[in-house]
Amino acid sequence: MTESLDFSIGERIVNAIQPNAAEQARIAAIAMTGGKIESLGALQINVLDTLG
Repeated sequence: MTESLDFSIGERIVNAIQPNAAEQARIAAIAMTGGKIESLGALQINVLDTLG
């Protein structure tokens, strides 16, 4: 679960969706290793995968 700025509405959101968590992890890793990166925010999305 991640919390970030929803760039479409400008409000903070809690988003329990894997793509946003993975993107925040990537940004955190780059920042922790001295890279210059900033999150632009996220979108509230939902992913549905059925039957494989």
